Amino acid sequence: MPLTTEFDAALARLLSAWREHHTLKTRGADISTLADASAALDQARSGVISARRSMIN
Repeated sequence: MPLTTEFDAALARLLSAWREHHTLKTRGADISTLADASAALDQARSGVISARRSMIN
């Protein structure tokens, strides 16, 4: 996968994870659900960081 495509896909996953977490938080989801969404958000952030590093190197 080309690096820009990899970064774009990682960024799309991050935005999706952020929206999901925000929606759950806004709707008052239980702590377990929020913890899962937070973990997914952290993974998506890591994916963007990794993709960005790949572009730089």
